[in-house]
Amino acid sequence: SSATWITLSQKSKSRRRLTIRIKMRQFVLLLVVVAAVLGQETEKIDSSDSTISTDRDRLLENLFAKYNKRNYPDKSTVQFGLNLVTVDQDREKDLLNSDVWLKISWTDNRLTWDPADYGGLQNMRITPDQLWLPDTTLFNGPAMQCTPTNAILYPNGKVLWVPPCKLTSYCNFTKDATAEQECVVNFGSWTFDGLTMGLEFFEKENKADISYFQGQRYKVTKNEAIREEKFYPCCVEPYLNLKFTLGLAPTTKKGIAP
Repeated sequence: SSATWITLSQKSKSRRRLTIRIKMRQFVLLLVVVAAVLGQETEKIDSSDSTISTDRDRLLENLFAKYNKRNYPDKSTVQFGLNLVTVDQDREKDLLNSDVWLKISWTDNRLTWDPADYGGLQNMRITPDQLWLPDTTLFNGPAMQCTPTNAILYPNGKVLWVPPCKLTSYCNFTKDATAEQECVVNFGSWTFDGLTMGLEFFEKENKADISYFQGQRYKVTKNEAIREEKFYPCCVEPYLNLKFTLGLAPTTKKGIAP
C-alpha cells in the first residue's frame, strides 16, 4: 500500500542520514589520528582570548604577503596514503567506483613561522585554493573528484590535506561474479619527475587503510602496495608512482549482478 511505501521510504532516508553522520564522525576522527601520527601539537588556546583572532590575521597576512601558489616548494617530498571507504563494481564497463579519503602531506618551506611570535599558534586551517597543491592524481582511470576540504598548516611548513574523493578506475573483471576480483589503483604526479618532487607512502604504510571501510557487498581479501620508479627514453629523470592492489570478493555466494 501507499502508506507502507511511505514508511519504508522514510526508514531508508533515516538510514542514509545515519550513515552520513557516522561517516562525518569517522572523518573528523581520522583527521585527529593523522595529526597525532604526524607528531604535531594541536592548537590549545582559550577561545575567550580575543587576541587569538588578531594573531591569526597577522600570521595569514605575513605568510601569504609574498607567497605565490603558482610556484612550488623546493626539495619537497609528497607523502601519500589511501583510506578505502566504499567500493562498487561496474562490471559492464570494467570500472571500479570507490569512495576514499586521501592522506596527502608535504612541506612548503615558504610557509613557516615561530609560534612564539603569534600567541603560541601551533596550526592553521587553510582552504586549498590558497595553497600550492601536489598534482598527484589517479593514473589508471577516467575520473578523480575530490572535495576541497581545508588543509592543516603547521609551523615547520608541513601541510596535511585529507580530502574525500570519488575514484573511477579501470579493472578487468573476470566473468565469474562470485570470484575474487583483483583491481589496481595507481597514483603519481602528472608533471613532476622524481628528482624535482619526491613521492613516498604516508607514514611508510605500503597498503590501503581499510579501518573505515563501509562495504557491505564486498570484503577486502588482498591489500598491498608498491612504489615504482620508471624511466622513459625521453628523459634521464625517474618518474614515481604508488600502485595499490586490492582483492575484492562478494560477501554473498551468489555474487553481485552486473
